[in-house]
Amino acid sequence: MNGDRRADAILRDEAGRLWFMSGDGTGRMVGSGGWKAFDALVRHGDFSRDGREDVIAREKATGKLWLYPGTGSGGLGARTLIGSGGWNSLGRLAAFGDLSGDGRSDLLAVEKATGKLWLYPGTSGGGLGARRLIGSGGWSGMNALLGAGDMTGDGRADLVAREQATGKLWLYPGTSARTLGARKLIGTGGWNSIQHLFAVGDTSGDGRPDLQASSYSRLYEYQGLAGGGLRKVDNYNYSWWALEGATAF
Repeated sequence: MNGDRRADAILRDEAGRLWFMSGDGTGRMVGSGGWKAFDALVRHGDFSRDGREDVIAREKATGKLWLYPGTGSGGLGARTLIGSGGWNSLGRLAAFGDLSGDGRSDLLAVEKATGKLWLYPGTSGGGLGARRLIGSGGWSGMNALLGAGDMTGDGRADLVAREQATGKLWLYPGTSARTLGARKLIGTGGWNSIQHLFAVGDTSGDGRPDLQASSYSRLYEYQGLAGGGLRKVDNYNYSWWALEGATAF
């Protein structure tokens, strides 16, 4: 987010402040308050197509969807409305890179009432196009969705999902048909013990996307492997993870 080619994180604390945490372990506040008004926050990659990473936020009271463009220095610019209302009918949102194949970043969302998974393609005007069904049901059973990038190495974006009932971690590969393929188990259980799970791109520098996970003041790294697997490689104790009630995205 600050253009130094290192993976970064953004966190929201219990006071509703927003913090930018750069890949070198330092950080600073980029939002002084009011961020608790949003019940979904997604670090989206370059949605506005200006070469900078952006954030999408859903306003709890109105169901509106807002785009906060990245400034290129770790901050966020003036927001733009990209969803006029009704987004509260959807549960989890996930950034997904380009699944539709048009070179633009897309958004995934789970419908609360049906458990269906919908793809909202990014448009050339910086908004969202007509949604397309890519998962017929059962997605309400997932308590984490991550657009982790190309984990399988086939040039297509993939999805990682955590199953609430079992704590298993699943990889759903993107396919040439612009949908999701048969899932693959990449975490056998116990992933529900992790407080926050999120994708930050390639932190290890080996060309494969990685995942990071936090549990209170501990930060864990899971390195992506060839074929889409994961390997736990580090256990960090960064003081900024001790932010009370922090939510990473």
